Amino acid sequence: MGNTTSSGKPKNKTGKAVVKQKLENATKTGVLSLQQHKLDVVPAQVFSLTNLRTLDVSHNNLKKLSQQPLALASLTNLKIFKCNGNKLVRGSLDSLPKLEKLQVLTAGDNRLGRPLASPDKSSQQVDVAVTPLPAALPPSLKEVYLELNYLEQVPLQLCSLPKLQILNLSNNSLVSIPVELCTNLISLAELILDDNQLTSLPDECGKLKKLKVLSLSNNCLSGSDAPQSIPASVFADTPVIDLNLSGNKITSSELNEFEGFDKFLERRKKVKNKDLAGFDQLDGADICGL
Repeated sequence: MGNTTSSGKPKNKTGKAVVKQKLENATKTGVLSLQQHKLDVVPAQVFSLTNLRTLDVSHNNLKKLSQQPLALASLTNLKIFKCNGNKLVRGSLDSLPKLEKLQVLTAGDNRLGRPLASPDKSSQQVDVAVTPLPAALPPSLKEVYLELNYLEQVPLQLCSLPKLQILNLSNNSLVSIPVELCTNLISLAELILDDNQLTSLPDECGKLKKLKVLSLSNNCLSGSDAPQSIPASVFADTPVIDLNLSGNKITSSELNEFEGFDKFLERRKKVKNKDLAGFDQLDGADICGL
């Protein structure tokens, strides 16, 4: 009964007629969702909807957004752009600098970090001139999601976003965090770095004065290294109250011996939040997922 999948979830209606109706509605609402429409490119008509504030083209088959490289730049009123769950490659988001009102970019589960093959088909080399993200990003951005993108290093363009509050770089291949991320992202409140290959954090992380959530599960952090893999500045100098360390090589006893960890525990105890009910029955390791 009804349009449902084998899992019982509602089935997304697709087809030219559906897209046409959605385009008509979007001229009035400023909101357009074309997720799960099996698109290889975004319909050209979309880029004439200059009133769009929200565009969702996630979970399609997109390797690029349009046949015209900078077509997205026409959507100057766009505040939310979702393109996760596609096959987008390096260079496919080069229109982003023109979106001066953009606040949320959701581009997880793509191929932005994969090197491109050289234009010379006879060469086995890769094209390193094209970067995962354009040279600059809209400074208006508040949330960026780039999980599952084959990134081997943090794009430095992300470190020049003074309004950024949430950054998700989980499920990549990061081995380090640039100092610039810590010193420049003055509004960052949530940093998700799960499932990478991090062995330590820079001491400059203590300069993230608004950071409340730090998730580092399933990395390569150790409790026996010197200096300690999570610097004391993270515990003592930031307002972090939610710290996830599960899946690392840190034992509960080692964590409790980390310099500054007592400051973190004291701060947690002061937080008046119903979600922390029962805190007194948990030790520091339990709180951090160990």
